[in-house]
Formats: sequence, structure tokens, C-alpha cells
Amino acid sequence: RTAGPKFREQHKFLEGAVSSMLQHWSKMETGSYGLFPLLESLSAIALSAEQKFLPYAKVIFPQCLKLIMMNLKTLQELRWRQKQAEAKQQQKRQQQRDSELHSDSRFQRFEGTDSVVCCIELAGCIYRALGKVETHLAEPKAVFETLIACCSDPNPFIRQSAMAWMGDVVCASPGFIGGYFRDIARVIVLNLDSAHPFVCSNAAWALGEAAIRLGPRCMAPFTDAAMRKMIPILNNSSDGGEKQSQLQRDSGLFHSIALTIS
Repeated sequence: RTAGPKFREQHKFLEGAVSSMLQHWSKMETGSYGLFPLLESLSAIALSAEQKFLPYAKVIFPQCLKLIMMNLKTLQELRWRQKQAEAKQQQKRQQQRDSELHSDSRFQRFEGTDSVVCCIELAGCIYRALGKVETHLAEPKAVFETLIACCSDPNPFIRQSAMAWMGDVVCASPGFIGGYFRDIARVIVLNLDSAHPFVCSNAAWALGEAAIRLGPRCMAPFTDAAMRKMIPILNNSSDGGEKQSQLQRDSGLFHSIALTIS
């Protein structure tokens, strides 16, 4: 981040840093824990380099998609095994879920929820860095399928990051979103759920950006469904008690929904 101006103004700094990191990446095992700091560093460099990062984005972004889908599949397999053990080992299953699907500290490898979130955040940083994406960074169907898979995952931490990534894609490449908007809008509306305020806030933001960039023709079929989800949250029409107190603390959620409705 500190070297941001040099990355933008002097290509040799950017080329040297990214080339070295890509070479290091190519030598790593798929599940190496070292991928965490490497991908986080690439995210920071992308944001610093802005449009200068485009040649590297075309190499890095497809790899992100592959890592996301691979690790989502691993999580699905873990959930399936946990479900099979549920009847006999309820307590043990819960302990495994906490360690495997949330902290990943037991593995010390690039696996589980954290790995998916790390890749999603890099993908989002690439779109934010480029600002406007007029060329495909990967095969469009692969991007669409990965977005939908992440936004539909049972884990709210994955969906939270995925909804932010969705908003980044809408802002940077509205033409791409327009081609798949019917399915994308459905999954965004499904995530307008105050039970997960950060997921809901990001979903509202993504929907608002889509409304601005795609216009009424694209939005019209989904406006009623979205309003039925958002207005009760904005009015705080819950059953009261603990849930209501939680909603009152989520001012960011109310702000996102109010902007989206407007």
C-alpha cells in the first residue's frame, strides 16, 4: 500500500513484485498455508496499481475462480460427512464444524471458509482496482457460476464476501451482469435477510448499484420482491426483544437499505 504510487508510475516495480509472487505461487502446493499472505499481498498491490494491474489480472483472476470452486467443493464434502455423523455424534460434529468451517486453525492449510473468503476478496479487489472492466477476465460462464455458488453457500461469512464481490462486479462490469441479471437478482434478493446483517447490507448495496447501472427495465421484475424484503427491515418490524435490539445496532444495514430504496 505504501508503494502504491510507484506501482502506478513505474512499471518495473509492479512487474518485479507481481512476477516474483506469481513465480512463488506456481511452486506452492494447492493447499499451502502460504497462499493466505500471498493472495492478501496481491489484493493490496492490485488496489495500489489500479488499471496497471490489468495484464496480471487476466492471469490471476481465473486462478482465483478455480481456487474458490475447489475449496467450496471441499466444504460441501465436509458438511456432507458431518451430516452423516449427526445422529451418532452430535457434540463431536459441532466441534468439527467450529474448527473446520470457521477458524481452519486445525488444518494450517489453505482450505475451508477462510480460503474461499481470501480468494473472493482478491477477486473483488481486482474489479475495484480496474474500475471499469470492458474485457473478460475469465470465461463469463465461469464467473457467473462462481458468483452464484458463493452467494448461495450456507456459510454467511462466504456470502458476506460474495455479496461485496457482486457489488464490485456490478460497478466495474454492468454489461456482464446484465446478461445474467435474472439469476443474479434472485440470489441477491434471497440474501436480503436481517438474520445476517452484514450479508444483507452488502446484498442491498449490490442491488442498489445494479438499479443505477442497469435501469428500470432490468429491475422491474424484481422490485416488488426486493421491497417486500427491505421495507420491513427499514421499519424494524421484527418481533421485538433481542432481535430488535440487534437490528437497532446495525446502522450500516439501515443506511444501505435506505440508499437502495431511494
